[in-house]
Amino acid sequence: ASNGPIYGELTMGSMQKMVNLMKRHTKFDESSRFIDVGSGIGKPNFHVTQDPGVDLSYGLEIDADRWLLSMNCLRGTLDLATTHREVKHKCIFVQGDIRQASVFDPFTHVY
Repeated sequence: ASNGPIYGELTMGSMQKMVNLMKRHTKFDESSRFIDVGSGIGKPNFHVTQDPGVDLSYGLEIDADRWLLSMNCLRGTLDLATTHREVKHKCIFVQGDIRQASVFDPFTHVY
């Protein structure tokens, strides 16, 4: 048995359903500024940079190991974007604790 934390992750299809609902009901679009609190390795952040192509995708993760994994994924995405211009990468990943925040400004959508 593992002593590590348990994380719930959506499949790509389930995340797309969530994005579609957000676009339909919350004006989630290219001008949106998205924050994923507890972003893990950043899958939702990368997803929303592609669709709807948000202005900013910010991932906040408290766990140092998972944050390091997100940075590795970002490096891979940036490498891919050098040869595939269609790959968008407006992501920022920060290791931190949301309990230190007093507001969600400037974010328009919190996940």
